Amino acid sequence: MMTKPIIFTSTIISLLCASASAVADGWRCRGSNLSIQVYDHKDPSIGTRTAAKMIIADPTAKFGSRTLAIFDDGAGTLLSRGSKYYANVDLRRNDIVGMNGRNFGGTKLGFVDRITLDVYFNFSNPLRNGEDAAGSVTIIRRRGMGGPLNVPVTCTRHLAKR
Repeated sequence: MMTKPIIFTSTIISLLCASASAVADGWRCRGSNLSIQVYDHKDPSIGTRTAAKMIIADPTAKFGSRTLAIFDDGAGTLLSRGSKYYANVDLRRNDIVGMNGRNFGGTKLGFVDRITLDVYFNFSNPLRNGEDAAGSVTIIRRRGMGGPLNVPVTCTRHLAKR
């Protein structure tokens, strides 16, 4: 009879430990009507300075509907080199379908082909958690939808607690 409380307690402890270890280093960037968060891999064999996810949001939207797109290196929609991040907007993906008409950085998300986030940062001159670096977002639109857009951003360094 005592096994149910023990199992429940061990399950809760496991979930708490897993969620505490799930945080990764990265950036939280904000600019005119856009927010971008980038999280690096936690696994040293993959590379802890390699981006795992990029989340793009509209901070002006009401709570609960701010996220516009999530890019993932495992899905092939996100690449990174140093502190430069490249997202490929694949309109066939379920996480973007339905968001095509949403505004992003001065254009509609459905018009966007690629997004580049360039954080002006060098790993040889590290920043502490919470320190800012300037950066820019370049939005490359699909053919016939207009030229590239550049949006200046301020990026705050996020370092996971170790």
